[in-house]
Amino acid sequence: MTKFSSLFGHVVGFIIFLLLWEVGSRLDWFGGSVPSVSRIINYFFAGSTNSLILESLIFTSSNALAGFFIGLFLSLALGCISAVKPKLKQGLETLAVMVNATPLIAVGPILFLFLGENATAIATAALATFFSLFVAVLSGLSSANMAQKDIMNLYSSGKFRSLITIQMPLAIPNILIGAKIGAGAAVLGAIIGEWFGASAGLGVLLIVSLQNFQVELLWLTVVVGTSLSGLSFLIIAAIETFILRNFDS
Repeated sequence: MTKFSSLFGHVVGFIIFLLLWEVGSRLDWFGGSVPSVSRIINYFFAGSTNSLILESLIFTSSNALAGFFIGLFLSLALGCISAVKPKLKQGLETLAVMVNATPLIAVGPILFLFLGENATAIATAALATFFSLFVAVLSGLSSANMAQKDIMNLYSSGKFRSLITIQMPLAIPNILIGAKIGAGAAVLGAIIGEWFGASAGLGVLLIVSLQNFQVELLWLTVVVGTSLSGLSFLIIAAIETFILRNFDS
């Protein structure tokens, strides 16, 4: 009942938000810069707009997905290295902070020069998702309590064996939390990466619609990109629920 009430509250809140958006746009509360929801929907079904949006959505989704898994692999690899070689932990943490502190909009042109238009969006998606996943991995790998550490010492487990048998299973909940954050960040990173010369994608549509002052297309692209980010979060959340239900049992 509690879950149903929570879901019902979210749905009602979302409907109220859409109604206020529609009314506010029709009454010109936003100065004409924000089209109504009905105008955006009508624009989506006009001509070949829906096929253009679908093509761009698939392109951006593939870039975000590839970048997410690259970021996940790098965070797991570096996290495991820091667990096995503690002397390297501080240096790897510093590297992760530097990566996170570097604006994607600044590093994008450099990545474009080295990687070309097809791989830049994947690289920026990987960079966007890396930090949250790396922090989650480090936090999870260090979550063993004293009793579990005593067991490792009692059986003289090596660092690698302890990593595989104890630390990695304990890190799963933290990694899933980081993945929920990283999934949305991957979508944002992919869209930013597509600004630097990609042949398609939601990022390209944002630039084109802004340059040509196509307000409906601009807002439609924003809505689709936001929905993709939210959907990626919900997918990881569903995976988290499934895994942790079995993990706890």
